[in-house]
Amino acid sequence: MKRTLLILGAIALLMVVSCADSQPYCKGESCYRASLKEGKVGYRILLVGDAGAPSKPNSAEDSDQTPLFKALQDISNLLPSRTAVIFLGDLIYEAGLPGTEENSGSGGYCSSRSCAESRIDSQVDILSGSKAKGIFIPGNHDWSRERPDGWNRVKNLTQYIQESKRKKELDITLTPGDGCPGPSVVPLTGENVKVSVVALDTQWWLHKYEKPSVKNHANCEQWTEEGVLTSLKKQITKEKEKGRHVIVVAHHPIQSKGRHSGTIFIEDLKHPVKMFSQFIKVLKGEKAQEFSHPLYKKMRRNLGQVFREVVNDGDAPLIYAAGHDHNIQILEDEENGKKIFHLVSGNGSWWKASPVSHDSRTNFSFSNKATGAFILVDYLQSGKIRFVVLQPPGPGEVCQVKMEGACVAYSDWADSSEEDRDEAT
Repeated sequence: MKRTLLILGAIALLMVVSCADSQPYCKGESCYRASLKEGKVGYRILLVGDAGAPSKPNSAEDSDQTPLFKALQDISNLLPSRTAVIFLGDLIYEAGLPGTEENSGSGGYCSSRSCAESRIDSQVDILSGSKAKGIFIPGNHDWSRERPDGWNRVKNLTQYIQESKRKKELDITLTPGDGCPGPSVVPLTGENVKVSVVALDTQWWLHKYEKPSVKNHANCEQWTEEGVLTSLKKQITKEKEKGRHVIVVAHHPIQSKGRHSGTIFIEDLKHPVKMFSQFIKVLKGEKAQEFSHPLYKKMRRNLGQVFREVVNDGDAPLIYAAGHDHNIQILEDEENGKKIFHLVSGNGSWWKASPVSHDSRTNFSFSNKATGAFILVDYLQSGKIRFVVLQPPGPGEVCQVKMEGACVAYSDWADSSEEDRDEAT
């Protein structure tokens, strides 16, 4: 019986193994279809996730001077009064922010309070240098890697960001805060453009230990799944009726072709025991951070249903941005004749970069294992939305297309009709 199961598992494994592109995957002939010079930017959003381990464990590297963080600061400095940097969770690897009394502890590398503070400070300091707006979203590692003390660590982080805002006189916030699931709305007003960021703490859905609930909902406006979904639908509809662009942000993607989706890659064959163990876990849905887990399945299904219900003809494209998978993806769905874009921007810690594949929904995907990468979303005054993927140049690398010292890996319009797809120069 065991042998039969192993054979069946091996067959299934071979069916799902995927090749990861060493070069960026672009749907179409070119990665550069949107000119960076076209249109005046009304508001700009920079999306970076999983940036909470900028340097390797025991590395002598100065974590707050990584090429990726410098690129984020340089780009946010271009239009600071109409730029927001959104950090899409896993702000502190490995296990969030301990209490002040926990100067040393367990939970993997960087488990002390002082080290954890340095992780979040290196991201906050990006805003100190540019004076752009900063929005921080909690991830599963910020919930102590979904352990029993997770809720306390998210509350610690909420308080720490509030204190940093006051001490450093920055326009920053962690939202939803205190372990609340959201949705919370952050209105952004630029030049003839208004954008509403609708934020969710998706780890709340997956956390099996104490969290805001019917028994103890603290100061949260919502504390049931039904309440979150109803409020999310109302908030998106309300913001759209005001004529505002809407971008929903969270840590966990609901579409992806990275490892958390269950995709296993050719490179994993180098470690067959580890790969097969991971495959069985994914197959059985044992880990709440994987698409195959019942809680994650339910969350993906419910959020996807809300997005489908709020997308109507005549609307601007709806965007859902997340991290979690350590790569870059721009995926496109269509509902009621209108587009829903799923952005994955989890390449914030270069050394943790993981492979990615693609399917019919993929407009672009890649993983930068040298310097990391992030996504820029430009809301132009003309009404157009531009997606740009940026990466710091590697040693000796010459950018084919450049933006303030960063290499452009991809640029396209969210409403990319054929006449819009001019080559960038």
